[in-house]
Amino acid sequence: MINKQKLYAIALISVAMILVLLNIADAAPFAYITNSGSNTVSVIDTATNQATATVNVGNGPYGVALSPDGTTVYVTNQNANTVSVINTTTNTVTATVPVGNRPTGIAVSPDGTKVYVANQNDNTVSVIDTSTNSATTINGIGSTPWGITVSPNGANVYVTCYSSNNVYVINTATNSVTTNVGVGSQPEGIAVSSDGKNVYVACYSSNNVYVINTATNSVTTNVGVGSQPEGIAVSPDGMNVYVACYSSNNVYVINTATNNVNTVSVGSNPVSFGQFIGKLSPTITWSNPADIIYGTPLSNIQLDATASDPISGVIVPGTFVYNPPLGTRLNAGTQLLNTIFTPTNTRNYNKASATVSVNVTNHHYEYHYQKYLNSSSIKCMEKTDCWCD
Repeated sequence: MINKQKLYAIALISVAMILVLLNIADAAPFAYITNSGSNTVSVIDTATNQATATVNVGNGPYGVALSPDGTTVYVTNQNANTVSVINTTTNTVTATVPVGNRPTGIAVSPDGTKVYVANQNDNTVSVIDTSTNSATTINGIGSTPWGITVSPNGANVYVTCYSSNNVYVINTATNSVTTNVGVGSQPEGIAVSSDGKNVYVACYSSNNVYVINTATNSVTTNVGVGSQPEGIAVSPDGMNVYVACYSSNNVYVINTATNNVNTVSVGSNPVSFGQFIGKLSPTITWSNPADIIYGTPLSNIQLDATASDPISGVIVPGTFVYNPPLGTRLNAGTQLLNTIFTPTNTRNYNKASATVSVNVTNHHYEYHYQKYLNSSSIKCMEKTDCWCD
């Protein structure tokens, strides 16, 4: 069975897409659902299953993407050729950005600085600069771009092209197409593994999921699933791929190690996936410091840990609390140093901790003790933090 604590809802019917906002200060998550018939986005508190807000957006809302810090939701408006920018604190539209013709799929870069939009009718991808809410255009995309995803390191964008049966690869540094990869018939949903090594493509008419090796940009295998696969998502640990199959009324769960498939029965006409519940634990990078001399106070040379996103590698802002703290003079011998990291963005990240060791030598004591032995002018010498010259 799908663990309901780990997976957000499986969306819905073809007129709606769903995205779930990660926990805010340990409160319940919220679901953002596009309603294409009423040109609105519904905000649902998943703790009560009640709609808490309705946000008016453009004509024909479809795709939804969430900023990494959880503060902004982006919605493609297919019939208005725009993207609505929603502030998740106030649930109001703060900007409307013109993009290409019939925008569908949408994805945000891991650092939150760019939003990528697949435009079906003019075979382009729009790139929104989130600092200015202005868009530029990437041409040369295949026929009917649909789904879109960004690699965890932000270096590449992958776009499914429904009518040309391939996936286009965009270099984000140059905003240019580097290659395209042939897949099955009518690819729609696309997702990338958390380690960035594989891209998974749901092909609507061939009833398969194609697996692309991102190092070689070649298909390594395809896995049969149910009828008319559309939405697809990879679990955060990379162990499973979930595929919503429209006509089978099932979700198919692919084990990425074996490519074995399990089936989960769901409601009628499942289409899309939201995001997985669960905050990430930052990766703490902190090496054992070099030896220090007895009496040397701890400084930023020893207390220099950093925290980064475990998937993208982007630095995570926050506060380190060290024990022992800055300025402490340690006893001689091997001593343990510990830190607890509290992220600024508690919506998406947990606290994290790390421990290293440092060797404190007796060099100062030995040096001064030798001076004591060799000098008749020295009248005191004790094994304390105070050395007499």
